[in-house]
Amino acid sequence: MLAVEIHTAETYLQCVKPAKSQQVAEYFAQIIQLLAQKGYRKVDIFLDHNPTHQRKMQQIFYQLNQTQLKVRFFFLPPYSPWLNPVEFLIHLIRQKELHHHSPDRQLEEIEKICVDKIHNQNYFAQENLLNIIEHIEQKILDKYTKTKV
Repeated sequence: MLAVEIHTAETYLQCVKPAKSQQVAEYFAQIIQLLAQKGYRKVDIFLDHNPTHQRKMQQIFYQLNQTQLKVRFFFLPPYSPWLNPVEFLIHLIRQKELHHHSPDRQLEEIEKICVDKIHNQNYFAQENLLNIIEHIEQKILDKYTKTKV
C-alpha cells in the first residue's frame, strides 16, 4: 500500500499480504494519526476502485479513527490510472529502485528494498509530484478539449 501526501511529498508505504479491507483501514488510520500529530485538520483521500477501498473499508476506518480530523474519501473514475498520482509514483519506484535487480528476486527482498528506501519519508521531491500533477492536469485538459470539439 502506498500513499503520498500531495503538499509535502511525504510517502507512506506498507507491505501486507494479502491486503484486505481491514488492513487498508488500519493503514489509513495510522496515516491519519500521523497527520493529526502534524496539525492537519482535514484530509481528503483519493482512491482507485480496488475492492479493498469500498464501503467496508471506510466503515472500519471510521471506527478506528481516534482523531478529530475530518476525513473524506473520493474515488477516481474507473479505469483511469493516468489520473492517479500514486500510479506514476509506482512507476518511478520501479525505475529508481527495481530496474537493476534480477527478475528472479524474491518478493521479500523487493519489499525490503522498497520499505527501506520509501517508508515514512520524502522519497520523491516535491517537484516530482508537481510535475505529475501538471501531467495529469494536461491529460484532463486534452481529454476535455477533444470531447468538446
